[in-house]
Amino acid sequence: MSIEEIFSMKKIYFLALGALLSISHAQLIVSKKIYQQMDARENPRVLMKSQKTVSQDSYIYTIAGSHDFKSGKNFQVKKLDDFHRFTVSKKNKKKRPLASEDEMRIRAMDDIKSILPKDVADSCAITSVGYEYEQRDSNKPRVVGSMIMAHRKLDGIPVRGSSYVLMSYDSTGNLSYMDVQWDKYNKVPAKSTVEQNKRNKIHREEFDELVESVSQHFKENELRGSLDNSIQTLTALENEKGEVMLVPSVTFIGQYSTMDGDESIPMTFDIPTDASLVPVNKAIVSR
Repeated sequence: MSIEEIFSMKKIYFLALGALLSISHAQLIVSKKIYQQMDARENPRVLMKSQKTVSQDSYIYTIAGSHDFKSGKNFQVKKLDDFHRFTVSKKNKKKRPLASEDEMRIRAMDDIKSILPKDVADSCAITSVGYEYEQRDSNKPRVVGSMIMAHRKLDGIPVRGSSYVLMSYDSTGNLSYMDVQWDKYNKVPAKSTVEQNKRNKIHREEFDELVESVSQHFKENELRGSLDNSIQTLTALENEKGEVMLVPSVTFIGQYSTMDGDESIPMTFDIPTDASLVPVNKAIVSR
């Protein structure tokens, strides 16, 4: 069973998914691809006013409440805790077999566009497709459902925050329900105090510290792991006043396992691309 642990260091703020166990000679292996990606980012992206401008003014996002949804002609909406549950008023009686992952992604996006407001649907991105199986005696398990998750993008960048769409499909291939939590954000200017030509150097130093720290943790706790990819994201951070904001970051994606285990557990680490935009007494608040 995995849990979330938040590690804070002098300059590094990252999130690891999973409980860290360990082994004396275990270490973290970093793919060459990640270093190539870092080198390709001459200056880690900060949301500039324009690609042509050389201004140090950047943009971050501050939370401005949650999106409220209302029932429509073909669906009902009910507020449950911090999310809304959508149920289709009249299900399609025609069975649509649960298909391949690619086909389910298309089906899910079609349902999102037909149910959610355009501004929400246009910023959705399918992030995972899962299947539910039923085992009967010794027969081959059959697919009886599918769970599909979508998260959001802002300015084309994936958001590492609390907005999500969770969709459940039953054995007939029809949508059972859709759970939606969608935050509202204000785009506001933020003054960077780091010179553009220094951002990449600082970011690389923080990454090296991260790798050293995690590798040591792995050695002490009988773990082995690897970082395989990275992507530019907006990461949700919270300041001492409880205010949430999205800060331009790079998310490093990998996996780990015990030395004698076969199961790989996903892990992700976030490092802001511009340390000067990170709020005081910050903490990663949600995924």
